[in-house]
Amino acid sequence: MTTTIYTFSHWQFDPHNGTLRNGDDVIAIEPQQANLLLLLINNKNKVVTRDQITSSIWHNIIVEDNTISKAITRLRQLLNDNAKSPIFIKTVPKRGYQFIAHVTNVQASVESSSNVTAKLFTRLSFIFAICLLVVLILVFLPVQLSHNQGLTTLNTIGTPVTFREGRDQNANFHPFEQRIVFNGRVENRFAIFEKQLNDASAREVIEVNSPLISPIWLPDGKHVVFSSVDQQGNCKLFKTTLTNPQAKEITQCLSDKPLTVSLISKINALFWQDNAGLWLYYWHEKRKEPLNIGIDNSSHTRLSPDGNLFATLYKQGAHSKISIFDRNGNELSSKTLNHSIDSLLWDQTSKSIYFLGQHPAKEILQWDLSDTTQVITTTAYGTISQIDDINHQGQLLFTLSAIDIDIALFNHDKSTTIVNSAFADYNAAMSPDSNTIAFASKRSGLAQILLKKGESTVQLSNYKKASYIYDLTWSPDGKKLLVKRNNQIYLYDLIENTETTLPFDAEQTKQWQWLSNTQIAYVNKETNTLFLHDLTSDNTELLKTHVSNAQLVDKSWYISDEQGSSVFSTDSNFQAQTLIADNLAGRDWLVYQNELYVFNINPSRVSKLTSNGELDILFGRLNPLSFKATSDFGFVFNQINSNEANIYMIDLNMN
Repeated sequence: MTTTIYTFSHWQFDPHNGTLRNGDDVIAIEPQQANLLLLLINNKNKVVTRDQITSSIWHNIIVEDNTISKAITRLRQLLNDNAKSPIFIKTVPKRGYQFIAHVTNVQASVESSSNVTAKLFTRLSFIFAICLLVVLILVFLPVQLSHNQGLTTLNTIGTPVTFREGRDQNANFHPFEQRIVFNGRVENRFAIFEKQLNDASAREVIEVNSPLISPIWLPDGKHVVFSSVDQQGNCKLFKTTLTNPQAKEITQCLSDKPLTVSLISKINALFWQDNAGLWLYYWHEKRKEPLNIGIDNSSHTRLSPDGNLFATLYKQGAHSKISIFDRNGNELSSKTLNHSIDSLLWDQTSKSIYFLGQHPAKEILQWDLSDTTQVITTTAYGTISQIDDINHQGQLLFTLSAIDIDIALFNHDKSTTIVNSAFADYNAAMSPDSNTIAFASKRSGLAQILLKKGESTVQLSNYKKASYIYDLTWSPDGKKLLVKRNNQIYLYDLIENTETTLPFDAEQTKQWQWLSNTQIAYVNKETNTLFLHDLTSDNTELLKTHVSNAQLVDKSWYISDEQGSSVFSTDSNFQAQTLIADNLAGRDWLVYQNELYVFNINPSRVSKLTSNGELDILFGRLNPLSFKATSDFGFVFNQINSNEANIYMIDLNMN
């Protein structure tokens, strides 16, 4: 097998293995970055528009406005390029990006991916090669950080713990059960929640007034302590129970915002830092005392779980320094970081420190207080916003902020989330009897087809290779699914659990729909022609030319002209046409219950054609191309949550 190695300046780029080589240094890059770089190189000296990048890298799924800019910035950082004086990637204002360096291509023989990965492990002990395939949204993957000297990497996978909409953060482990408490948003308010790790849902315990409140368990496993600031600006520590959730004041603090309180169980005390200094509160004695050890109070300081060491964080411009002090104020060790961090967390053994990578953080690192730093986990999906807690079993909680894609149902001018997880769930289709939802998801790492009926969700497909599932459509009898996957159209038989490839190029076709259990219709995008295909005879029949969009509803066709600017209704023979709407160029549409719904991509929104010919905007925050009608309940669609945060857990003992 051969692959193409691209050489530009002092770099060699191998898209097959996802690596950049500079002499003897090899950098493993994320699949999304590798594909973006390959797209730019393949179009060298041409402007690649943001729409082209969205189509090729994110497969037309709507992404946050600055997602592309962040991806380009990360590529430039890898290549040591400068946006103001570029030698590789040039920004063309209001148009896109252009690869401007001279590139030479070399054909090279390659071994299987497993052999290549093994050799990378042998040659480069501090590099973990990323070989997972391209998906829209990836789960956590260990990667290499070449710029950190003496850095090793652990192969640990993160697991989502919470799945609620909104922001979940500031989690804390129960002292002896598999439970957590955390701060979560409820509509326009905040609350402390309690959750069993293996349960799907969380229970609200008590309402609080800030997302910064960080609840922690006391060692008895019955009481929860947190800091809060009241309406008069007074900082206080409170205690509550889950069975009788009433906040009772236990002591006061000096701060204009809630504090992070740590449990120092060895000495039966709570530790915090406020504007007056460092403090201990002994809960059995109900006594508060200051800690005067000569550490600058303007820094961020955490006391080790054994109560003997202080970790102090100093910010030095764009850099940070972590210093370790004993109880007498003597500095024992320190570490200077090449990036800035806001907080850190002690390991329960008091022998190491956890902190985040460079903002926007994609990794969690561990420093053993000497020379060794290792990556605990990393993600290509979202940003790790904070490290929450670690328990004695070596389980670590952290908060991941991301653009999440859930599946929602829209009916009677109201949308309701019906499929929600910490992963991307998308492109849903409701069965004809409205009992089952088929949708695509990345929960297992690779895109698969899942079926949800009631509260039960099962995985239908078992694809072994990376793929992207663009569309799913039920047959009228609910026994088959049309699946648009990668560049092919497949027929999935739910009864036989088999998949058959249909003789069509998915890139050239669109508007797939069932006309009966044996007939399907589609539009050829290149010729703007509507076809009918019979699955029994395998014959294809031309229905109408000069059509850019078509939908059959109750024996009447709704069609768009070639420019897509006008929508007409016509009979099954396409004889008489009635204009329904015009001036729709660049937008898609769908007819449901004799009403026309129009989908705008940028900005993303759905509108309904009113009786006076105007478009009434219903809502946005979705991928409009995912909008699909159900038999009885309205529409299902991809709902985009741009401010989602969930709590994840990694088990360090898995390494």
